[in-house]
Amino acid sequence: MSTRRPPCPRCGRTHHAGYARAVGLFGPSEGIRYRAHYPDAPERRTRAEAVQDMCDRYATKEDQ
Repeated sequence: MSTRRPPCPRCGRTHHAGYARAVGLFGPSEGIRYRAHYPDAPERRTRAEAVQDMCDRYATKEDQ
């Protein structure tokens, strides 16, 4: 039995933990934000939003 997730129907890739990274872990107490793993990605309030940014980027082929 495989634990591997199927690829996303929108972008064709399997979303993984490396798609988003936490920022502001050791800064002022504004809270943790997340950013997709590409240059100039916007900061997001949740990891899910940052992963969606990465998915959007691949779906629109900006990074290929």
